Amino acid sequence: MIEKKLDLLFRTAEMLLGSGANSNRLERNLRRAAAIFGMDQHHLQFHFTLRTVMICYQEDGRHYYRMHKVLHHGVNMQIISGLSRMIWKGFWEGFTLVDYERELDRLSNLPKQYPRPVVIAGVALACAAFCKLLGGDFYALAFTFLASSLALFIRQELHHRHQNLYFTVLVSATVASGIASLNALLPYSSTPNHAMMAAVLFLIPGVPLINTVDDLIDGFTLMGTSRGMVAFLLLMSIALGFLLVISTLNISN
Repeated sequence: MIEKKLDLLFRTAEMLLGSGANSNRLERNLRRAAAIFGMDQHHLQFHFTLRTVMICYQEDGRHYYRMHKVLHHGVNMQIISGLSRMIWKGFWEGFTLVDYERELDRLSNLPKQYPRPVVIAGVALACAAFCKLLGGDFYALAFTFLASSLALFIRQELHHRHQNLYFTVLVSATVASGIASLNALLPYSSTPNHAMMAAVLFLIPGVPLINTVDDLIDGFTLMGTSRGMVAFLLLMSIALGFLLVISTLNISN
């Protein structure tokens, strides 16, 4: 029975951590789930790193120590909010292990909220809107939309092929800024640099940066430092792709 409870806790942790939850939310939800299972909170300890979740539990004089690796990381607010609602529901309604596992299976098999073309179009529109906020003209907006949509498509393809994260961001940033820089080579736009800056907006690691601050403030120093380093390397990958385009095309200002 205790092994089943630990397995369900690990599944919950993997879904939360892999969907971009911060460490405070992760521990709160796991402790709430453990309360549903009737586990003694005083004998339950967690330890999180960026790729592993460790759980130590003591019951009837026996210690149970388990470690599980989390391989895939992303951002999925649908999973995070769905798990939080499900755990609260289970807490108040008294879920059994079977009920809890059934709800986990349902959340794990949720279809994607939006089809791929809608996601690409939405991201491209957001980048174009950012270009407009920067003061870009119509031609800059058009190049931003084209550059960000193609770069996001390439990023998704590389992600599906399980390429290195930093290489994926580097290639995407190079493609986005490269296509946007064509606006600087044509005589139509008076704000070509705005397109280059706005086209890489979708690559900015906003969630890792926010989680870094949250984890450091909440005392999860190791996790916060790890997430901060990942965010820093992602920003460096974007900057390197930007620099490659500027140097190759000899774009000034």
